[in-house]
Amino acid sequence: MQKSLERLKTLKNIWKLSITSLFVVFAGAAICISFSFISPYLIPQMLLLGILVGGLYALIGAGLSLIFGVMKIINVAHGALVILAAFFCYWMWIFGIDPSLSILGVMVIMAILGVVFQLTLYEKAMKIGIDQPLFVSFGLSIALETLMSLLWGADIRGVNPPYGKTLQFGSVSVPIMLVIDMVFAIVTLVVLNIILNKTLIGKALRACSQDWEATSLMGVNVKTVHSIAFAFGFGIIGISGSLLSATYAFDPWSGSLYLIRGLIVTTLADDKLLNFVFGGMVLGVAEIFGSYFFGGGYRNVITAFLFIAILIFRTRGLSWTRR
Repeated sequence: MQKSLERLKTLKNIWKLSITSLFVVFAGAAICISFSFISPYLIPQMLLLGILVGGLYALIGAGLSLIFGVMKIINVAHGALVILAAFFCYWMWIFGIDPSLSILGVMVIMAILGVVFQLTLYEKAMKIGIDQPLFVSFGLSIALETLMSLLWGADIRGVNPPYGKTLQFGSVSVPIMLVIDMVFAIVTLVVLNIILNKTLIGKALRACSQDWEATSLMGVNVKTVHSIAFAFGFGIIGISGSLLSATYAFDPWSGSLYLIRGLIVTTLADDKLLNFVFGGMVLGVAEIFGSYFFGGGYRNVITAFLFIAILIFRTRGLSWTRR
């Protein structure tokens, strides 16, 4: 019996190694063929765009990962909340408030909403069972999308700030908003890293993420820590939604697209804050090159296939250490 189990385990490892090897070979061949068809002048431009797009994706993934890490909840409403924050920024811009100023207001509003949702919805759902928070977040996503559609219509919106222009450096164009997105992503992740590792609040958050029952026995108010986690996570949603509104067009139903991107970056990052930026870059570069070869209409399809490939072949993300 033991020998049979060992043989099955060996066959499983051989099969997985074979599939991974084939995937690497075909991916490498596709990359080589792709670069042979791309003009040498386009490659730096596409790489730069993909890298800069990764900044916004890193922020979206960080907000999703923070709540999941502390409360073990996959917040399916994350994409809809990002779009809600984008709408807040849009309407402030309509009334004459520049996104560079409104981003702080949107961050505070979303942080307050996070605490309200956590106390009224998620905390009560967690007391019922482990599946209920997922159902609650799914229902919240549908409710938010419907509410935004009823209040503001299904038209495509976008913020057009005066600094949303493009700089030209030889044959390379650099969108200023994408640079701003990357700067905000790096600064936000650095500040979050300092909070999590250098403050008492951060230590409480990390303790709850490891074992909230043991943390409560040490005298920590776990309910308060959960509220803080939601405030931080929703605050990051406010930042990412504000940047999204000034970078891309959006509508009430586009939240699911950014939820998938957040899940991809979270999977790649493997709970390491620095990896969120690199994960966003990987996703951004894959989307840019995929859109070039297959067309922009297939961008979301490429994202979905990349997510499936990561779940199959790279469950530890960018981390090379064993769990």
